[in-house]
Amino acid sequence: MANNLLGYGFCGVGLLSLVLSFDQFNSVVVKILPFISSFPDLYFQVAGGILIMFGVFLLAGKNKRSKPLLEVPIYSGNQIVGYRRDR
Repeated sequence: MANNLLGYGFCGVGLLSLVLSFDQFNSVVVKILPFISSFPDLYFQVAGGILIMFGVFLLAGKNKRSKPLLEVPIYSGNQIVGYRRDR
């Protein structure tokens, strides 16, 4: 569950970074945050691509729940002599 939330978060921030690389959106954001204009668009594109790939990696990761271990009896004749853990 936490991996999914982190994955979606990284993908969202990566998409936002890619959107900032376009001039139409960058001009609106520069009015709010003027220091953004000092970075080239290539930085936003690379950072956005890396964040999206990392987010997809987290989303595609192993999220399957493992089955609980079952205890199976071990018989010797008619008597149970122990238990074995089985999946």
